[in-house]
Amino acid sequence: MLSSIHPLGERARNMRWGLTAGAYVVGSIAGGLVFGGLLGAAGWVVHGVSGTGPVVAGLLLATAGLAGAVLDLGVGGLAIPTIHRQVNEDWLHRYRGWVYGTGFGFQLGLGVVTIVTTATIYVTFAAAFLVGGRPGTGFAVAGAVTVVTGVILAVQNATGLWATWAYAWALVAPGGVGLGLLVYGTLTRQRDLALGGGWSVLVALAIFLVGAFLFESVLGLSGNRIQGLDTLLAGALVLLGILVIGFGLLGGRRRVG
Repeated sequence: MLSSIHPLGERARNMRWGLTAGAYVVGSIAGGLVFGGLLGAAGWVVHGVSGTGPVVAGLLLATAGLAGAVLDLGVGGLAIPTIHRQVNEDWLHRYRGWVYGTGFGFQLGLGVVTIVTTATIYVTFAAAFLVGGRPGTGFAVAGAVTVVTGVILAVQNATGLWATWAYAWALVAPGGVGLGLLVYGTLTRQRDLALGGGWSVLVALAIFLVGAFLFESVLGLSGNRIQGLDTLLAGALVLLGILVIGFGLLGGRRRVG
């Protein structure tokens, strides 16, 4: 679907690509916030009634992640549960760019009303339900995951590097989940939540960089289409190391204090 929203296509339809793309991003975030918020609210209620602690929630989330990996790998012939529906491409010729951009984005932001291609979607929604049981975390997680997914898809759509999903999934989960917790914890001054989210982001970046090295530098997944890859990886590793040290110092200061 994203391949239909590009500068040349929008120009041929006498639409402005920037407006359509911006509407798509806004719609995607709104869809993710709505569904993730509902799950987060439901999780808050369930946590309050059952008294589920963070350890149990973490174990359940880890189990969901493992189940998602099994589904994505197709172990034992298992397939990702999904409906076979796509957005209506007739909208491209029926409505203005900002209308179909918002509509397509909202539907795809919901995650499950069109074809689901990866179990990461379900793991993300499990995270929105399980994480912390605190008001607002579901919205934050769903919104961050939607934004990260949208950015990845935008980059892949612009470059044609769709094969990078082989390792870019880590940026969605646990990366997007951690980003949501980091931002929400920072804004609400919940230090533990922010630090936990930060460490999740760092783990995601580490998985992404290791995957990029193995798939691109060793196996040549994308051929020679990523210019200066070795330099980028080296710089990213240095930055990751600095961030790890920084988060370690922040955590250490809290324990000392």
